[in-house]
Amino acid sequence: MLISWLHAIKVEISAIHKKIFLMPKLVICISRACKFAPVWLFLLSVNPLFSMDVQYILQMPQPHSHYFEVKMELKDISEKKVLLKMAVWTPGSYLIREYAKNVEGVSALSDKGKNLDISKTNKNTWLLDPAGSKSATISYRVYAYELAVRNCYLDDEQGYVNPASVFLYAKGNEIKKARLKVILPSGWSKVITALKPAGTSGTEFDIENLDEFIDSPILCGNPELIDFEAGGVKHRIAFQGRANVNQERIKSDFTKIVEAQKSLFGHHPCQNYTFIVHHVAQGGGGLEHSHSSSLQTNPSTYESESAYQNFLGLVSHEYFHLWNVKRLRPHPLGPFDYDNENYTSMLWFSEGFTSYYDDFFLYRAGIKKKEKFLDVVASNISRVESVPGMYNQSLSEASMDAWIKYYRPNENSQNSQSDYYTKGAAIGTLLDLMILKETKGAQCLDDLMRDMYGEFYLKKNTGFTESDFQNALAKKIGAAKAKDFLIRYIDGLEKPNWAEIFGAFGIRLTDRNELSRPLTLGLKLQGSGRVVVQGISKTGPAYHSGIYVGDEIISIGDRKLETPDVSILLNGMKAGEKVQVMYNRGGQVRSAEIEVTPDPGRSFRLEWMDKANAEQEMLRSKWLRLVP
Repeated sequence: MLISWLHAIKVEISAIHKKIFLMPKLVICISRACKFAPVWLFLLSVNPLFSMDVQYILQMPQPHSHYFEVKMELKDISEKKVLLKMAVWTPGSYLIREYAKNVEGVSALSDKGKNLDISKTNKNTWLLDPAGSKSATISYRVYAYELAVRNCYLDDEQGYVNPASVFLYAKGNEIKKARLKVILPSGWSKVITALKPAGTSGTEFDIENLDEFIDSPILCGNPELIDFEAGGVKHRIAFQGRANVNQERIKSDFTKIVEAQKSLFGHHPCQNYTFIVHHVAQGGGGLEHSHSSSLQTNPSTYESESAYQNFLGLVSHEYFHLWNVKRLRPHPLGPFDYDNENYTSMLWFSEGFTSYYDDFFLYRAGIKKKEKFLDVVASNISRVESVPGMYNQSLSEASMDAWIKYYRPNENSQNSQSDYYTKGAAIGTLLDLMILKETKGAQCLDDLMRDMYGEFYLKKNTGFTESDFQNALAKKIGAAKAKDFLIRYIDGLEKPNWAEIFGAFGIRLTDRNELSRPLTLGLKLQGSGRVVVQGISKTGPAYHSGIYVGDEIISIGDRKLETPDVSILLNGMKAGEKVQVMYNRGGQVRSAEIEVTPDPGRSFRLEWMDKANAEQEMLRSKWLRLVP
């Protein structure tokens, strides 16, 4: 009994590890509950909490080498041994990335210049022996040549730091304040980060705790800056890389997004906010942070209206995360364990609902027209109903498997995996419509989000569980329907009757492909001249043909295949006809007879019904927030 009791207390201490100095009354209560000081001290010694001063110095003396040089100065060391760790992942990007693989040359000196013993104990942990010294300086290099929002990058024009991928931290000192000093190369003038400036140099910053540090990307160089105020909050945009940016339009559109999103919650959690925007030739995407976001887009984005709208959708998505996930969060997503996976079954809420709202806010802000927003909603549903894996894996399972599947897709992912972004957005649309219909337009998904934000962030400042979500939803549509929603669409694989659902709102759902469905072999092809199979849909006719991913398709029928587009070769054929496909596997030519079938893919369209009744008119107006 005593052993199990001690274990339970130890687990609880571990859970509140990062918060414990912020909760002194809890410490006192636990201490009194233990009654015996030796027991309390023993438990702390198993997983020690301590306090020492830490200052980081970030240098980049040879930017062309792609190496950051880091010094970590430790003062007031009271421990006989100090564990130094590096995060293995970064919040918002659910994959173990093994950042320590880029760390080199770790060494340590005492305050008297004596070499101290520091040795690696596992992939991301170093053990420092201070040898009685009260101060030590840890030095190391980080190779930085991946320009991605989740990593770090350095060249002769910029230095980008995702702190999880660059800085070590002292185990047990996670909640202690620290200081960062950045030494810029000659010719560089700016350090852009959401961290609070220390003094007026512009290169020194205060760090409240480890979570804040890891959550604050840093850009060094000479980016173009735009400042604006929106929603009562000062905002700053840093553009890195050349592009033809229309500053006035950017400020106007960003302002509209900010104010539309704040209006939903009626509360903005920041005093300052920073957008870091990288212009990159290839790639894209974004990563949310508590007081900033990191975004990537092509330099030509501003020259195309559709590309620009897509970029604004990304901005809207990452900005909405200020509320949904950074504050209104599933219970496992903070405080974080940076050593291991942090599993949640609710990424369909955090990412999926955010994906529903991102373009919705462009419409609500007056940036995107109604028809374009309806196209986005229809496109999400089209993808959900066209990709076989969407109904092979539930949304809750897809969330749990993000760590091993979402960021590591393979040739069979389309057949096996659901996508908690796209399907989560479609189910978010479904839930919005459900709440509106059940409450006769009195409530919508906005109200659920606002209520949960008030309850779990503003009031309790804690994470929520799936049970909490179910209870909150029950207040809108009733307990039975809330439970049924989770069983059918989140934990289950039931297909919504989309036409019926939208029909109740006076909106017609039609499939563009229904009357003229193209023929297909069910092969995803790539290449020019030499065309290779990249994927095989399990709903297509080639799935049972014996053709493998990696095979080179030589000819279809009596015609040589030179491009991935097989539509010309299938033109004139009828569904059910068989065609001979020649392919090369490892130098051996083979053949397969495949029956050509209509492509099962969907291309939905949403249209207003002309003769909608009064209830339908009211519901669709409420959905698009046209009336209060």
